Amino acid sequence: MYISFESEDIRNICENEDEALSLFEYNVVESLKSRLSEIVALDNLDDYVFSNRKSERFFIKLSKDLYLILELLEVNRVKILNIEKNEF
Repeated sequence: MYISFESEDIRNICENEDEALSLFEYNVVESLKSRLSEIVALDNLDDYVFSNRKSERFFIKLSKDLYLILELLEVNRVKILNIEKNEF
């Protein structure tokens, strides 16, 4: 699976552990790294279990109240939109 990013800020958070740690607790950063690795290893999103899905947006739980939000662009490409609190 290929990953792109909505903004330079979200790219920096996802690709730079120090940047992520300046914003989130250690357990959230470890969860983020793990989820990103899982996504890259996928052939398509059908292989992944999501916390929730709304239309073409997918929500992956990182902690009790934080979610990684993705958008499906193509069968083998997603865009990371944000990390945010979300209530379903």
